[in-house]
Amino acid sequence: YEWMSNPRDARLQTLNALATLPGVFEFRVPKTDRNNFAPRIGFAWDPFADGRTAVRGGFGISYDVTFQNLTTLQLPQQFQVEQNKAITCSGLAGVPPAWCATGTGFLAGGGLLTRLVPPQSVEEARASSGSLIVDTVQPKILTWTLGVQRELFPNTSLELRYLGTRGTHLPVQARLNTISAFDAGLQPLPTFFRDSDVPATLAGGSRLSDFESFDPLRHADQGFLGFVTAFPAIGSSTYHAGSADFSRRFSRGMLFRANYTLAHNIDDSTNELFSSRVNPRRPQNWSNLREDRGRSVLDIRHKLALSWVYELPRLGTSSDFLGILANGWQWSGTYLVQSGQPVSILSGVDSNANGDGAGDRGILNPFGTGNKGTGVNFVCAGAGGVTSIAPAGADCLGGSAAVAGYVAQNPSARYVQAGVGTRSNLGRNSFETPGMNIWNMSILKNTRLTERFSAQFRVSAMNVFNHRNYTLAQPSVFQSGVILGTVNNALSSTYANVTADQFLDATQFTGGARQMQLGFKLFW
Repeated sequence: YEWMSNPRDARLQTLNALATLPGVFEFRVPKTDRNNFAPRIGFAWDPFADGRTAVRGGFGISYDVTFQNLTTLQLPQQFQVEQNKAITCSGLAGVPPAWCATGTGFLAGGGLLTRLVPPQSVEEARASSGSLIVDTVQPKILTWTLGVQRELFPNTSLELRYLGTRGTHLPVQARLNTISAFDAGLQPLPTFFRDSDVPATLAGGSRLSDFESFDPLRHADQGFLGFVTAFPAIGSSTYHAGSADFSRRFSRGMLFRANYTLAHNIDDSTNELFSSRVNPRRPQNWSNLREDRGRSVLDIRHKLALSWVYELPRLGTSSDFLGILANGWQWSGTYLVQSGQPVSILSGVDSNANGDGAGDRGILNPFGTGNKGTGVNFVCAGAGGVTSIAPAGADCLGGSAAVAGYVAQNPSARYVQAGVGTRSNLGRNSFETPGMNIWNMSILKNTRLTERFSAQFRVSAMNVFNHRNYTLAQPSVFQSGVILGTVNNALSSTYANVTADQFLDATQFTGGARQMQLGFKLFW
């Protein structure tokens, strides 16, 4: 049985109790999860009773922790009031400093006053409420496994293993005070792939102006004018994997291990915070996570890993100098090859008009080829619904009230931007980035200096063949944050954006480079 209390400051939410809307947003001390029983069962069986074969399996339930960022980021506005000139000089934060009247001596006069100005009425509290600490529900993980291990010959074994997991109650960043325009009843605008597909007339239906004037704040009438961001435990995941593991323990100067894993990971939420742009931290529509169920960011379909240590045979010689020079050498290394990371094709606009464009995806053009992306032109509906096309940079006669749809600017592009008011037909993480293929090696020399002292000299090379890996994966040997002002990882704002010049162009990343290290150790 596991139980974890809430962080201390979660109780501070009661300071905003006057903003409570019963049954909707309740600003109180969050409840904790108290039903976390975690049974485990396992077995091991020698079917032939010869000590060379083992069948192992088991099932277990476990719980993850809810990290404290989810609380500290959602503290009530009584601790997050922005200080500005208007507040300082109005006297709400204390006696106005002299610079308010003179316009000079800002820093000498103490700058902005730092006293908080909490809301004093229900209306003020609701209007400034931007977040909510929800009741704690620990992420729950069910794990089951079955494996067969067989000794092939002394010191060498082969294991075949299956592993499955099911995750529930995963935290999802959601803007609880928002609703999609489609969920509110607006009909999506059509997107055409070729100019010739645009019909002669488009009478009736929604117009772009309907989406531009749509208010996504579902509780604005009750005074809530912020998004009310929270992390409800509504996400889930499923993982299945089969692996083969060949292992030779260190014997006769040689250790070797090889492992291959075939896996599939499906979820509807991976990131909770801003750790990636190509895999947004918020879903396309938080109130309908079925739209986001697909390949997980962690879905690495194929992975092969090799590792070895080889100790060169000792050379028998009567010369102490040759013996010291020729003996004690060791060669070790690893080889890793794996599939790429899935990413979402993003439109970069708020397609469903829910006030959040972070996770809105593009449209797949069945007539398109390659990895090209394109923006869209307006399809205008004039008198009687007669259609025309307004090219990029131009507007329809009649403004957004005459925009009845969109048409791809490049009909041969495989991916098309989903404009405001259109519904995406692309699933989450539907594109797989390039994989990784990397060799790391080391050569070391052990030398005994005296009976008490010995020394080791090592030469190590990561990515020893200097092979470029244009991947979003981030082993330590490449893809390290920002290089010379260029984002070199999943925080790229251009890689997954369908209208960017470098859309799906992996060569915008450095691809990594060989790194070498020299090391010396003294043992005594």
